[in-house]
Amino acid sequence: MIQFQQLPFKKENTWISSDFHAFHQNICKGSSNWTDLSKCRDFKDEIEMTEELAYTINKYVKKDDLLIHLGDWSFAGKDNILKFRKMLECKNIFLIQGNHDHIKKEFKFLCEEREFMDFQQLAYLQIEHFKFFATHYPTQIWHQSHKGIPNLFGHCHGNYIPKNRSLDVGVDNAYKLFGEYRPFSAKEVESITNSLPILFESHHTKNTN
Repeated sequence: MIQFQQLPFKKENTWISSDFHAFHQNICKGSSNWTDLSKCRDFKDEIEMTEELAYTINKYVKKDDLLIHLGDWSFAGKDNILKFRKMLECKNIFLIQGNHDHIKKEFKFLCEEREFMDFQQLAYLQIEHFKFFATHYPTQIWHQSHKGIPNLFGHCHGNYIPKNRSLDVGVDNAYKLFGEYRPFSAKEVESITNSLPILFESHHTKNTN
């Protein structure tokens, strides 16, 4: 059986987010080269956006809290990984790898330097009694999904609503729900996912029809 990694934090001090895209020029309406700007964030450039992200994150996530980030941390080279890290006050940041987090050596080096707690492709995590499966991409079936363990993911920027017990915790979805590019609290995530259906039966369940 897969073991959940229990992190020594309380739900009230734990925050979960994804897809900061710090220093990403094209995701901002004012500086994007994309033809379709409908999915862009309403900032004049990547500097304004990144500063606003850091301000909002620091407003919610305190120094000794835990921030779990589910991928796509920053853009434009390895220097910006650390640059954005230094803009955040939180000491404890656990990373899941996103498709844009391709400089693996830099992330692992920063873990060794204790800038980040860990850097994993995916993880089964537990905060107090709250268990969840953390990935960058949404998943259909996972270990203990039939028991109500939720999948928390990013990548979709608020454009995908799963039909099962899953939640897009990216900042774009947070903006849709709360009006701010901010992390979700673990308590918010637990409350939201507990209200969602469990659609998939265990493959061990016998068909009695």
